[in-house]
Amino acid sequence: MAISLQCPHCESRAVVEESRKVTRLVRDLYFRCTYVHCGATFKSQLGVIAMISPSAIPHPDVTLPTVPGRRRPGKLVPANDDAPAIGATAEA
Repeated sequence: MAISLQCPHCESRAVVEESRKVTRLVRDLYFRCTYVHCGATFKSQLGVIAMISPSAIPHPDVTLPTVPGRRRPGKLVPANDDAPAIGATAEA
C-alpha cells in the first residue's frame, strides 16, 4: 500500500516521491501533488508513537508506550464464553 495525502492546496492526491530516515522512529516524507496544474511539493513526517503489540525482538534503544488496538466496526466479541452466539435464538 502506497502512502498518499491530500494536497493542502488543491486537495488532489499527493504521493511520496522520496523518504529519508531521521531517527529509528521518524522518517521525513517528500510529497508531490498529482494534479499537473498544481504541482505542489511538500515535506511531512511519519513517526512511530506507540506499540499495539510488543516486538519479539525489542531494540534496547526503543521505549514506547503500549496502547490497545483499534476496534474494527462490525466485529462483535462476546464478554465471556457463556454468551450465546451473536444472532442465535433461544430454544423453547
